[in-house]
Order: sequence, then C-alpha cells, then structure tokens
Amino acid sequence: MYSGFSVTKEGFSHIEKNKPCQDASGYEVGSHYAIVAVSDGHGGDKYFRSAVGSTLAVSVTLRCLKEFLTEHWGRLIDTSERQRDELLKNLERYIITQWRTEIEKDFQKNPLSEYEAALCNQFALSPDVFQEFFYGATLLCACMTQEYCFSAQIGDGQCVFLHDDGTESTPIEEDERLGFGMTTSLCDEDAINSFRHYFAVSSTLSSVSAIFLATDGVADSYSPESLQQFFRKVLQQMCVDYGFACSQLEEWLPLLSERGSRDDVTIAGIFANDENIASDESNVSSAVIGNNSSSKALKDE
Repeated sequence: MYSGFSVTKEGFSHIEKNKPCQDASGYEVGSHYAIVAVSDGHGGDKYFRSAVGSTLAVSVTLRCLKEFLTEHWGRLIDTSERQRDELLKNLERYIITQWRTEIEKDFQKNPLSEYEAALCNQFALSPDVFQEFFYGATLLCACMTQEYCFSAQIGDGQCVFLHDDGTESTPIEEDERLGFGMTTSLCDEDAINSFRHYFAVSSTLSSVSAIFLATDGVADSYSPESLQQFFRKVLQQMCVDYGFACSQLEEWLPLLSERGSRDDVTIAGIFANDENIASDESNVSSAVIGNNSSSKALKDE
C-alpha cells in the first residue's frame, strides 16, 4: 500500500506584492501504485498566466502517468534499458503535447484581461495571438510501484529518493544550465531535450521507501543536506500520524518562505506504508492542489 500528500503555500513575497501563488501540486494513490507531480510557474511579467500553467501541468501529468502505467506496466520491466528510456521519453513528449493543448484551450476560453493585454503591449506582443510562454512552468513527477519506480523533471526544484536503509539520493542528473534565476520550461520550443529522468527496478537498488518533490522555494531555503534531513523527518512523522504531519506542514511552510526563499513553497511525496500507519487515506485516493491551495511540514529543529 502507498500514501501520498501535497502541500502548496503562497510565498511571503507574493503576499507582500499581491501576486498569485504560481506553484501547484497533486498526487494519486492506488492499491498498486502512487504518482505525484509538482510544478512551479515562472515569475516574470511575460509569463502572466503561469499560475494556470502550473495547475494544468499537474493535472495533465497525473492523467498521463495513469495512462502510461495502464499501457506499459509490464513492458517497463521486461525490456532493455534503451527501450525503457524511449518509453519514458515518449511519456515526456505526451505530457508536453497534452499540456500545450490544455493551455491553448484556456487561452481560447479566457480572453486576456486589460492587465494581461497591457503586459503584451509592454513586450510588443499581440494580445490576440497565443504564446506558450504566457503559461511557462517547470515540472517534477514521480511514480512508485512494487516492481519499479521512476521520476522525471524539467526545470529547477528537487527530487529526493528516501531509502529503507536510512540513506537519501538525488538520482536525476543535474542540469548545468539552471541557476542565477534561469530555468528550462515546458514552454520551451525544445522542451523535450531538457527533460531528465531516472528509472530503477526494485531489485536493483536499495528499497525506496519514499519519493519527495519540492519546488525551488523549498529547496533554496535549505542546504542540500538539511533538505534531505527535513524530508526524512517529514516521512517519519507521516508514518506515525499522517494527519498531524500534514497539519504541521501547513503551519511550517509559510514560515519557511518568510525566513528563507520568500518564494512560493511546495512539497509533495509518495511513500510505502504498512497496516500500522495512522492515515485517513482509502484504497484509492487523490488530491490536486493548485495555486490557491492550503495543505502542511515539520519544523527544522
């Protein structure tokens, strides 16, 4: 059995400037799988619908992951590494395509406001012409089953695997282009070339007990070592009292934003549990949390 959670809170600087939260997160748990997704919309004026872009990125990705598991469950094990990489690359292409379809629908359904049109004029853009970068956002996602686990990422943020032996790892390769306020994005013309992923069959690695995802608002508030320790504390509390851990995350993340990055903050995860875990989850549960969410972390003592 698996459990999951997702917590998104508006950043302290966004509250000060009356800007919307541009993070989004969500997860879904079934009897044999768990999936999770996190997205961070870009903050620049040119990306004025990135709050919508991140929310759509999460909902699209969860849907695509479910379809992918239904179609390729067995093939992901009984295939070569090269073929598996190609399957995951096809999944990433599908997510990009579906996301772009959904954001264009949003553009057609919701004409630009006067404020948005003024921003277009500022950048010498026609307010009547759809631009993908209006909705620009990053994406992290992950999946756990008994047979395997995998994760994928475009842009910044952090993906951490927590292992049963008490160790942590960040298996997705770093992108050297990130940093100094720069990130790759779902809206990039060559977005498929910026996706990185990691896949492991359960028998080939130390058993994974959890996969945690965080946007840069959380990651930038900790050192890498402290962030992994924080994730470990969250997992330990989740396995003792799920509801209490969520309520503590709810209270802590706004404080973390104020004391740390001042950015929007999101943490989400999926983890294996047992019959003793005090959780309010049913056999199949899900949650998609967008930009006006309120969800919950353990204080870094």
